[in-house]
Amino acid sequence: MRKLARNAVALCLPLPQMIKPGARVNYRLRYVTCPRKPSETIKTSLQRRILFRGEQVARDVKDDFELKPGRWVVDSFFTLPTNSPLGVYALEVGFKMPNGGAHNKARSFVVSNEF
Repeated sequence: MRKLARNAVALCLPLPQMIKPGARVNYRLRYVTCPRKPSETIKTSLQRRILFRGEQVARDVKDDFELKPGRWVVDSFFTLPTNSPLGVYALEVGFKMPNGGAHNKARSFVVSNEF
């Protein structure tokens, strides 16, 4: 029986969960990789999108992102334009695997002037 690598996006968390237009949103991504061999890494495509009312307003793709064995945390940032509409946004982060599979997580955050 052939052992398969297991990968998962365990957490996608925008921080802070409420920001002003033009502010920077940090997101924390936690992933887990259990490859067939303990020292094996997996090349994948890391895709990040921000959606407002279902429409994509920002996107970033990092091809050849390397998933390392174990549990890892990746922090990154998006800066919203100063003219961003107020409301609820979604942050979607995921990996496209070499075998065609995908692992995605999405979380919401709020753009507001009320703080």
